[in-house]
Amino acid sequence: MIIFDTEYTAWCGSMECGWSRPGEYKEIIQIGAIKINSKLQVEDTFDVLVKPVLNPILSDYIQRLTKIDQGILESQGVDLLIALKSFKTFCEGSDVIISNGGDQYIIEENLKIRGQSLILHDLTFCDIQPIFAEMRGDRSHISIEEMASILKISGRHHSALSDSFTLHKILEKSGKAHNYNQFVKSLLAKKYKL
Repeated sequence: MIIFDTEYTAWCGSMECGWSRPGEYKEIIQIGAIKINSKLQVEDTFDVLVKPVLNPILSDYIQRLTKIDQGILESQGVDLLIALKSFKTFCEGSDVIISNGGDQYIIEENLKIRGQSLILHDLTFCDIQPIFAEMRGDRSHISIEEMASILKISGRHHSALSDSFTLHKILEKSGKAHNYNQFVKSLLAKKYKL
C-alpha cells in the first residue's frame, strides 16, 4: 500500500474561493509518499519537489504554509512528468494508493493544465476521505490536520511527506487498517483509475 499526499500552489483565500480567482491553479509543488507493508510498517519513502509552470513564483502564503522556499524549489524542483514517472516507479507492485481528499484528481488536473497524457493509468487510487467521514459520522471534508487533532496525533502539516506519515498514524490509531487485507479490500471497492 502507498499513502501519498501533494502540496500545490495557493494564495491567501484560495481554499475559501475554490481557486476561482484569475490566475489561480492548483499546481503541484510537492509529492510525498510512504510504502507500507501488510504489517503496516513503513518500508520506503518518496519525496520530490515539482516546479509549477503557470505560476512559477510561489506566493508568500504557500511558502509560509509549506516551508517550501522559492530558492529551494528552483534548485531542487523537477518537471511534473519527471516527478510522476518517479512516483509511478515507486508505486509499482502496490495494491492500492491512498490519499485524503482525492489527490489523484489534483494529479489529473495538473496533467490537463500541461496538455499531457495520463501516465498513471494503471495505478489504483483510493480516497480515504469516506472512511474519515464514517468515523466522524459526518459527510463534510476533514483535513489530515483536523483528523490528527481529533486523534491527538502530533506532526508537521502541509509537507507532503510528513502528511503521508501522519495519515499512516491516523490509520494505525483509528484501528481502520489493523486487518490489512480487509482494509485494502474495502478501499478497492472505492477505487479510482486515472
